[in-house]
Amino acid sequence: MFLYLLLCLTAFSKTFDVYIAPIQKQVYSTQVEAIIGKTSSYGYSIAYWRNAYTLNERGTRETISLNNVVRIYNEDTIKYAYRNCDYLADHKVCANQNDHYVVETFITVDDHEIVVQMILYAPDMTVINISSVSEKSSVRWIRQQEVTVIQTRTSTITHMPKEELPLKWLIPANLMNEQIRRATAGLWAGATL
Repeated sequence: MFLYLLLCLTAFSKTFDVYIAPIQKQVYSTQVEAIIGKTSSYGYSIAYWRNAYTLNERGTRETISLNNVVRIYNEDTIKYAYRNCDYLADHKVCANQNDHYVVETFITVDDHEIVVQMILYAPDMTVINISSVSEKSSVRWIRQQEVTVIQTRTSTITHMPKEELPLKWLIPANLMNEQIRRATAGLWAGATL
């Protein structure tokens, strides 16, 4: 009986191979710190792929981790499983040839905002899900008007010179690992493979 149950479970199980492409950064600011580990999206994908869904034999969604095998690869590990293609040259062509999924991470940094966007592609390179997280810089305005108050025994004199334009103080957002984690969690939570 146990052997029959095991055979039935393996008959309906699928194997999903997912390639996590290297993070692509576009930095348009010298004031914003934009340093992130090169394996951040890979590490968080290993943690969060279990939140994805797949269609079972009845056509309904179920958690992917129930009866399926998911293998996550990055630029360092893919060469051991798929030697027939150069993933560093063009990972989308290789994923299409080898029939597996691709996750790309794009980080855009400027003086006012940091945007982390992740895209999950099916083996035919159609988009399955997109996740985006942004962090805005803070702006504080500092008044430049100085008020002088002179108090005497009989009166108070208030001197208000011509008001100058306020100073703009920009507190830049910083790229943090937390933004990658939130984007990865959102990507896998809504995905149906």
